[in-house]
Amino acid sequence: DGLPYELFKNLNAEWEHYLLNLYNTVFLSEKLPDQWSNIIFTLLFKKGDKSDPNNYRSIALFNTITKIFTSILKERLYVWCEVNNLIPKEQSGFRKGRSTMYNLFSLSCLVALHTQVKKKPLFAIFVDLQKAFDNINHELLWYKLNHLGISSKYIRLIRKLYDNATFNLKLNNNITSESCSISKGVLQGDSLSPLLFLIYIADFIDFFHSKGLNGCKINASNNLLCLMFADDLVLFADSRTDAQSKIDVLSEYCELNKLTLNIKKTQTVIFRSSPKVKNLPPLIYENQVIEYVNTYNYLGVPFSCCGAFSSASKYFFSKGIKALGKVREILIKIKSDSWEAKIRLYESIAAATVLYSSELWSLGHLNVAERVQISFFKFLFNLPLNTPNHFIRCETGCKDIRLAILERTLNWWAKVLSMSDDELPKILLFEIYKHCEAIKKHWLLYLSKIMAKLGYDNLSNFSDAEQLLQQQKNILERWSNHLKCVDFERVFNSKYNPVYRCLLSTEKTPFYITTKSPIKQQRLIAQFRLSNINLVRIYFNGEKYVIDTTSRCEMCNLKEKESLFHIFFVCPTYSGYRKSLIQNYIVNADLNTENDNIYNILSVKDNDHMSKVFNYIVYVLKLRKFYFDCFEK
Repeated sequence: DGLPYELFKNLNAEWEHYLLNLYNTVFLSEKLPDQWSNIIFTLLFKKGDKSDPNNYRSIALFNTITKIFTSILKERLYVWCEVNNLIPKEQSGFRKGRSTMYNLFSLSCLVALHTQVKKKPLFAIFVDLQKAFDNINHELLWYKLNHLGISSKYIRLIRKLYDNATFNLKLNNNITSESCSISKGVLQGDSLSPLLFLIYIADFIDFFHSKGLNGCKINASNNLLCLMFADDLVLFADSRTDAQSKIDVLSEYCELNKLTLNIKKTQTVIFRSSPKVKNLPPLIYENQVIEYVNTYNYLGVPFSCCGAFSSASKYFFSKGIKALGKVREILIKIKSDSWEAKIRLYESIAAATVLYSSELWSLGHLNVAERVQISFFKFLFNLPLNTPNHFIRCETGCKDIRLAILERTLNWWAKVLSMSDDELPKILLFEIYKHCEAIKKHWLLYLSKIMAKLGYDNLSNFSDAEQLLQQQKNILERWSNHLKCVDFERVFNSKYNPVYRCLLSTEKTPFYITTKSPIKQQRLIAQFRLSNINLVRIYFNGEKYVIDTTSRCEMCNLKEKESLFHIFFVCPTYSGYRKSLIQNYIVNADLNTENDNIYNILSVKDNDHMSKVFNYIVYVLKLRKFYFDCFEK
């Protein structure tokens, strides 16, 4: 309809009342304007053969006025479904208060219980339904809505919307004149569609139970047949025979409900304590083989057959580095001189990428997220690859990403503890509590090690969310102080750059970083402050400069080593620029005050100071390059 959401959000009271009357009239009369059911599809090419329709992704543009109306229907229907427990607890997709972590955590716990406590394999069949949302049979949908006891008026309204549904294609900014009817699938872009899909497959678990098949045992009163996140399904089995039986029933369910399995993307992982596995007969789905794999990417997280997250850590490191590439492209384009803008850009793209589900996979691989964060600062300041991580963290003063991980972990832990006793993550967490001594690789084990460092020896002391939340601030403060103390200690004991000890600030980020100034100035200052005491590597204007501070200075005849102190305060070759640029920052060119002088030079206090130090360093580098270029000739 071409009407933006902002228009409806800013309606005055009179127009809101008019819109309310319109919706009430439609609801009572059960008559919807035909145009309300029209959709415009824009096709986006993904990859592969451009003549293959399967290689295009469709973006649906739905009438705003229709979406508001169906969102009202959705809210009422959703509440009714939740109150009457029509959606199985195993389904987490499109449900309030749930995210992918709900399923990821549940899967991780179930794997740990089976492989490490029970010492038994767990068969996980990751089911891929081919275009599940687009293949919903409308007649079956109306039957299921009616069978669940949903009001006839609701069904008639929804059916009216679907019976009149048509679409047009938008190609090269032109909309096709001929409309095509929609005969199957839920309507793309409609607020109600996700809920209708959940209702359509809500009988999935009951269907298996009706065939005499149960889930894998969690404890005496709970078992788990599958996990569902919208159309992402995982079926669990105790053995190859059990797995095959469930695949046969899956085939029957798909046939009855007009759904199609994508056999190429449906795979099975046999979770086990050892990488070795016996040769088992293949699992067969309608005369086609379902592949056994050792790793499967479930909801964006790679799960390996041994239950560890080493493959996930490599995966997220790779994704984090790729995300840093995007950050770099944007920074080069916008040329921002704002430190806050650079950090926000990094956090919203790169950090957000590597922190996805980090509360689950990264506690045992904290160095992975840390490497991504450090890589950002090394790129930003053109620092050599061998610059120690703890030096960079101390210099930038930014929030340690390991602190963010623990914060996310505590939030998730509190969320699980606040769940009702019949929710899967809580059931599985307390089962893990019971068998924590037998579990060697799990989220809880890594969390307990961190908490022990902070003086919390028994996680079971935190038995409810309120108790944990009361201590959360204190826990995070201890973790932050612990990380800072470790970094400061490593800096003070480091032989990499003993001079940096006098530059280190425990309170805030240095002025030269936070001030709005050319990035080339910030980079040059940072490289000198964080340089190796024996070998200074500088990258400036596309050139690499190396200063061996253990060798004699060839720029003068004093026969002294070319140390930073010599370059800034002694070498007579630079005396003219020294006098005009940095003389005011020199306390006394005496070896007894070496650290004080270096501190005064490199502890930039204002933009004028920064500019003068920068110009002096540039002069030194250019003069050295000119000398050595002439010498080589």
